[in-house]
Amino acid sequence: MGLPEPTYPCSYDGRWWDFQGLREFCTPWREVAARGVSVHIGEFGCFAATSDDVAVRWFADLLAAFREFRWGWALWEFEGPFGVVGHGREGAHFEPHDGYLVDRRLLDLLTP
Repeated sequence: MGLPEPTYPCSYDGRWWDFQGLREFCTPWREVAARGVSVHIGEFGCFAATSDDVAVRWFADLLAAFREFRWGWALWEFEGPFGVVGHGREGAHFEPHDGYLVDRRLLDLLTP
């Protein structure tokens, strides 16, 4: 409440957030990975109240960075406001897949 509508790419907390901004933010963990340590992003997601276009752009850049770095990751949840099923983001296209109504664009981003 009282916050501006989320956008992406965007300026937040004194820095510019886009693909390059995400890559730069990940620098400390990239340095750890360069020493041979595996990196896993424990959980992340985008809340259902965020517009679908903004969420898809952010997911696309974030997942591209994780793939580039060869990092493991986990989505916060499969089903619900942060999931690929049942988030209800306005503008998302849901279609049947293995017994679920899934967000097709998000599923395509999540699967290599």
